[in-house]
Amino acid sequence: MGIKEKLPLVNSGNKGIRIVGYVVYGIVLLMVLGALVPSQETSTSHIASSSAPVGFVVTVTSEDPWSGSIDTDENTRSIAGDGDVVATRIPISGEPQVVSVYIQKQNDDEGLLKVQILLGGVVLQESETSVAYGVVTVTT
Repeated sequence: MGIKEKLPLVNSGNKGIRIVGYVVYGIVLLMVLGALVPSQETSTSHIASSSAPVGFVVTVTSEDPWSGSIDTDENTRSIAGDGDVVATRIPISGEPQVVSVYIQKQNDDEGLLKVQILLGGVVLQESETSVAYGVVTVTT
């Protein structure tokens, strides 16, 4: 018994049902392939890795636009993002003793805003919010 005989929609005598069968089985095949292939978000937002940076890194993950600042004992800089959900990695230059991050969501949506401070790929501090115009402050 071949594969065609095992698929009742494709084996139908009615041409219309066979076409619907091919479409349905094609969609099922695409869903299975989609479940097996890792998404871009999964592969790009993986923070801890064997090639983790040695210094401080700030990551901001948000579903909404955000802006804020990173303050160290060496300098201050403004940062912003469009809320693409993928973790935005911001390396910190120099060798600061203290890193403070202040981020605010720029809309009234209730999507997640998560901020982490890492050192050598290890999370030192993290905080998150889902409130409208929410603020996250994290300090080492």
